[in-house]
Amino acid sequence: MVVVIKTPEIDRRAVEAFQCELANAVGAYRVDASPDVPLTLDLRHVAFMDSTGIRCLIDADRAVTAVGGRMELLVEGIPRRLLEVTGLLERFEPVPDVFDLREAAS
Repeated sequence: MVVVIKTPEIDRRAVEAFQCELANAVGAYRVDASPDVPLTLDLRHVAFMDSTGIRCLIDADRAVTAVGGRMELLVEGIPRRLLEVTGLLERFEPVPDVFDLREAAS
């Protein structure tokens, strides 16, 4: 199940919109998905994210794993770098993007 996150900047000012998107995604995942299908969050439209966004992602991941599922991210730019620096990128099973695939092919 793929959910595109449309909140362009995730910080204290925009956290309510992001939390709403995540709650809808997790709720739909609980109803529709099988354990073999991950909840994939497409964060490529997110230009900025701070620790507020990380906290929300951790909460969503806990909710998904509580029902036996798993969450993965399609993320790039500043949000990807933030997750790399904090050591959290691997927790969310990042989906290879086009650049990752090009590097693997070289």
